[in-house]
Amino acid sequence: PREGEFDPERAETLLKRVNLAAQKCGLITGVDIIAASEKAMKRFVEFVVSRTSLPFMINGTEAEVRIAGLQTCQSLGVLERTIYASLTKDTEPEEIEALREIRPAAVMILASNLDDPSPDGSVEMIKEIFLPMLTTIGVEVPIVDVGVMDPPSIGLSLRAIRAIKETYG
Repeated sequence: PREGEFDPERAETLLKRVNLAAQKCGLITGVDIIAASEKAMKRFVEFVVSRTSLPFMINGTEAEVRIAGLQTCQSLGVLERTIYASLTKDTEPEEIEALREIRPAAVMILASNLDDPSPDGSVEMIKEIFLPMLTTIGVEVPIVDVGVMDPPSIGLSLRAIRAIKETYG
C-alpha cells in the first residue's frame, strides 16, 4: 500500500465497468482514490485520471497524502473534477493552507460527531468546527458526509441530513 502497487489490468477493467454503467444508466458516480502514502496517491491519481472522465475523490488517512493528491491533481490539470475528501475535526493547518492555494472542484466534510451522534450534534459540529475552516478556505458549499457506522445508525444519519439541510441549506 505504501508503494502504490496494484494490478493495473484489474483496476482498468473495474474502471471500464464503472464508466460504462455511468454512461449507460445515467448514474452520477465517481471514484474514491484512497492512498496510504504520497507516492501511492500520485500513482493512483495518474492512473485513474488517464482512464476516466468521472469526478474522483482524493482520500487518505494522513494530511500529507491528501495534500500530495491535491498537488498531483493541480499538476495534471484535473482540479475541475477533484473532490477533496475530507475535512475532519482533526484537519491540520497545512491542509487548510493547501486548500486556500489549490482549489479543487469540491471539498467534503465529515460531519460525524462521535461525541454527540444526534442530528443536533452534526449541526453543531458544522457550526463550531467546519464553518471556520470553510470560511478560511473560501468554500461556501461543501459536500457533507454524515457517515453511517452500521445499519442501526442509518436512521440517525437520515435525520442528520435533514437537520443540516434545514439549518444550512
